[in-house]
Amino acid sequence: LTGLRGSTSQYFVEQVLTKAQFVPAKDYDEGVKLVLEGKVNAMIADYPICVFSLLRYPNEGLLTVITPLTYEPLGIAVPSYDPHLVNWIENFLHSLEETGAKEELKTRWFRKASWLYRLP
Repeated sequence: LTGLRGSTSQYFVEQVLTKAQFVPAKDYDEGVKLVLEGKVNAMIADYPICVFSLLRYPNEGLLTVITPLTYEPLGIAVPSYDPHLVNWIENFLHSLEETGAKEELKTRWFRKASWLYRLP
């Protein structure tokens, strides 16, 4: 089992999957390479990384677990002295949700692979 060295994925494996042998990867590309070469059986990573790997290597027989193993809430840190920025961000996030733009972004980045051709 591989994952990003020093990440919450490594912590999860060490704390929860105590019988698994963890092979740390310096970056996600190395982790995916370890899986593709059969040096490890799986990689544990954030859901977007897993989906990206599926899109980038569509013919390699990769699959991802749909249900996350852990829940890690994400936040946006902004200066406390800037209430206008806080208000703008809250309004922007609310607008994304209410207009359906959030779902469109999820489809664009996580369900379609057309943007991958631009990567090196």
